Formats: sequence, C-alpha cells, structure tokens
Amino acid sequence: MATPFAALAPIRTPGPAPVTYGQLDRKHKDWNGDLWERLRLLKKGGYEILENARLFVPKYPAENSDVYAFRLKQASYIGLLGKVGGYLVGSLFSESLTVSPPTEDAEEAPKLPDEKFYTEFFDDCDLEDTDYAQFMRQAVYDALIFQRALVGIDMPAKPEGVELNNRADSDALDIGRAYLYRIDIDALINWHSVPRSTKGPIKGSEFVWAVIKGVEENREDPLADQSKYRETFKVWRLEGGLVTWEKWRTRELDDKTPPKPEDEMELVTPRTATTFKSIPIEELRLPEELWVGNAAGPMCEEHFRDRSMLKGDMARSLHEVGYVKQGPEIPAVHGPLPSEVQQDPNRGHRAQAAVTNKGWVVIGSQDELGFAGPSGRAHELVVQWLDKVKEEIQGVVNTMALSVSNTSVAVGRSGDSKREDKSATTIILQALALCTKEAAKRIMRHVAQAREEDVEWVASGLNTFDREERTVLVEEATALALVNIPSPTHRRLHMREVALATVPNATPDERRDIIKEINENISDDEVALSPLERTEAMTKAQNPPELAGEDDDEEDDAPAPAAKKPPPGKGKGKPPAKKPAGKK
Repeated sequence: MATPFAALAPIRTPGPAPVTYGQLDRKHKDWNGDLWERLRLLKKGGYEILENARLFVPKYPAENSDVYAFRLKQASYIGLLGKVGGYLVGSLFSESLTVSPPTEDAEEAPKLPDEKFYTEFFDDCDLEDTDYAQFMRQAVYDALIFQRALVGIDMPAKPEGVELNNRADSDALDIGRAYLYRIDIDALINWHSVPRSTKGPIKGSEFVWAVIKGVEENREDPLADQSKYRETFKVWRLEGGLVTWEKWRTRELDDKTPPKPEDEMELVTPRTATTFKSIPIEELRLPEELWVGNAAGPMCEEHFRDRSMLKGDMARSLHEVGYVKQGPEIPAVHGPLPSEVQQDPNRGHRAQAAVTNKGWVVIGSQDELGFAGPSGRAHELVVQWLDKVKEEIQGVVNTMALSVSNTSVAVGRSGDSKREDKSATTIILQALALCTKEAAKRIMRHVAQAREEDVEWVASGLNTFDREERTVLVEEATALALVNIPSPTHRRLHMREVALATVPNATPDERRDIIKEINENISDDEVALSPLERTEAMTKAQNPPELAGEDDDEEDDAPAPAAKKPPPGKGKGKPPAKKPAGKK
C-alpha cells in the first residue's frame, strides 16, 4: 500500500515500546474465518470444495478411516449458492451503474474536475482493465455471500528525493492516479468503527482504526526456499482528522516454526501521514434480509453433506452379495432320500470354492442360490429428503429471483404466484441497488478527497432488473396512449422511463441524447390532442401527402396512367400536346 501524492513526512515516535505478534494478531469479535471459508467454498464449488469435503461431510461414529476416506472421494456438490448470488447480481446490473457529479438538467453532461483522470479511472479503476461498474459488480457478489465486501483505495507512492510543489508536478509523475483493490474478507482481522453521519437510508460506518493481515513470500528468485514466508500487518489510524498507516512483519517463518505470541515484530514502515480524509477502506455491508449466504448457505451445506453421504453409501452397496440357501440334509418321515450333494452338511463352503475355481456349482434339489443386497428404501428416503432440501433452497430463490427451475413443483405454479415472486424480487433488488449506489458514491468520495478535490457524487442506473419488466412498461405505455392525460410533463417523464428501460446498456451520453430528443419532440399541442387525433397525426407524419404546387413540367413529363382516358378535346390515340418549356 502506498501513500498519496501529497503524503507527509513519516511521524517519528521517540523510543516506541516493542510490539509483539500477539498484540497485532488479535481478532475482532465479529471476525469468523471458519464461516467465511465454508461460504467461499460453497460459492466457488468445483474441485476445491471436493478437496475440502471433510469440512462438510462428517465421519460416522466408530467409522474406519479407510471407509471414511472412500466416502470423501465420493463427495458430490451442486453449486447452488453461487448460482443464486450470480443470478441476483446479473439481474441487478442488467442496467449499467454510473457515478458522476450532479447536474441541474438531465440533458446536461456532468462536469468532472479532471476529465482525463476520471475518464481513465472509470474505464480502468484497479489498473487491471476493470471498469468501475464491473468492479462494483464483483463487490456486490461478495457481499451477497459474506454479507460484507471490502474495497481498498490507494495511490502511487511519491518517489524518494522528489519535491512536489504543485498539482502539475504530481500529474506529471502520475502520482495522483488513484486505483481500487479488493481486500479479502478475512484479511481485515481487527478494527474499530463508528456510525457514519449520513442523511440517506443506508447508514454504514467509518473505521477509526483497522488492521489488515497479509503474507509475504520471496517469489523473485526461482531458487529461493519457497517454504519460507513472513506475516505482515498494516495498521491504519484516524487521529485528529489525520489518516496514518504503518507496516509490521514477523521474522522469517515456515511450517515447522510458526509465530509465537511473544515474538517481537519488525517495523518495516514507520507511521506515515496521508491526504486521505478517512481510512481508505470502504465496507459494503448488506442488511440481514439481503444476505444470501445466511439464507441459503446452511441449506446448501446440508444438501452437499447428505448428497455426498448418499453417494458414498450407494457406492458401497452397488455389488450384491451371493448366498447359498441350503435345504435339509435329512429327509422327512417317509419322504424320498435327498441327493448325495444335499446330504453334505459342508456343501455351502464347498459351493463358494467351486464358484471361485470353476464358475459354477452343483446344488441339492432343495438348495437355493441368490444375491442379497440392500432394499434401497433408505436411499429412497434420502433422495426424497434431498428433493425437499432443494425445494427449500429454491424457496429462498423464489423470493429473490424471477423464475425457478422446471421442477414438478415449479411447473404447476400459477401465474399469480409467479407475479408475487417477481414483486418480491423487485423489492429486494431495489434495496440492493440502494446499498450498491451508496457504496459506489462513498468510494468516489475517498478518491476525490485524496486528490484534494471537493466533488459531490450521484449514482444512477440499476433501475431496470429484467426484460419482463421492460415488456410490462411497454404494454403500460401502449395503454396510456389511449388515455388523454393533459400533461406534457407526465408524457415526457413516462416516455423517458420507457425509452431508457428498453436500452439498459446505453452509455450516459446516449441516455442524455434520448432525453433531449424526447423533450424536443413531445410538444404541448400533441398532448392536447385526443387519442384518435394523436393517432391520425402520427399516421400523417409517417405517410406525408404529396406537396401541392409542384411544377407542371414534372406533371407533364410524368407518363399518364394506363387506365385514364385522354383529356377532353384531345383526339383519340393522340398524345396530349406538351406545353412549351418554361410556361405554366
């Protein structure tokens, strides 16, 4: 992490007391690394969750280790949690997110304090060719799974020995090029925050201090010992309106020599002041009702565990066990004498050897060969239970998503219930859009303040969530066209809403052009017309009549229609005489 272009000199503290590993490695009471790791695996799925199946599939009481290892290899996971989060994010960002300074008129283009920088920033906000809307999309996806996502803001470091006298010097060295980076949810191990004083519905909080833990490895030398590493701690502080940071690290570690709480830490970077007005770590925290990981995560975990247990048990019982059912060796009273084979009391053991050596066996008349296997009833019960768990997961999805899988339950659902699901989903996405826009504005405030720019930001977009909603808007507009509402303002606003909803991926400039064209082309006279008169006017506008007063020369030069009779006074079969050129 580097200091901004206007960073101050490092703050020297006389004779600091030694800082130990135990002091820096303290965890906040809300830090829950085990839960976040399980949610991360459930979100990612694939081979990684199968390699860590023991986190989800328990060992039976007194189960043999080899049998447990066999069951773990049979683990099977369907990535339902990632699909839920991905669908919601896709629906939310079906209309692009735009952040810009406010304008008095919707047709007016926003004025950025530094057009070059902010244009480059919105196109590549993390120096990895990720535009700002896409970066926010990834942050929202993480927040849906973990309830919170962390975004860091940083600026390039000022080269040593270089004096910066003004903003031009900073721009020449590209030091004012702010950028964003993602912070893993478990990297922020300890913090203190206070509620943020905002007027909007999304309150949030600001960090007073924060500790970020990381790992350093020597990857520069291919011959270096790759088992060696160091743990690092970056400490941010906000004191008296001044934001500072410092960096500590452990001695060189490996798997055999883990750090100890009493180990003294090495100060890599002393406390250094920055031009940030607040700690440059923005937290996108969602309310409980929007936390998909909490609502669907336990059921996804249960589905994975039970499905893996079912598959492991089925794999063990795929082969039925052969058996020999022996008849009596002694005949009934006055009954016929059984065969010599049946009189052998050890023929069951010999049958096993005979089948192994010859592939067949001689049995008595009352003996019976067969294969025994599980009835499958227990497996059927588990399959039914898995279907119920999946339906419960879909029940969570139904409150957020616009459609469900084509299961036997979903196919039979009525149109009213689907509309109810759609309404619930729209409400959730609207709330999610509010949280996303607020976080997007706060991030831009960090960037502007670090560059010592006083800019107010507004976020737009994220209003149209699905194509079905756009269809409803168009149908509504068609119906309203037949209603004579004598309000030009109402008609312009409604047409703007419909037009912009049908082009969610339009650029800000294109959206402004659409608004301008609608305002110019919807006149007060048009609104005063009745629906029938408006339809006739539109028809005439689309099919204009031939202009009157055209030159007679053009009429005379045009061939007469074949069905027309010659004009009166003209001889039959004779063409009409032409007028001299230039006369009318």
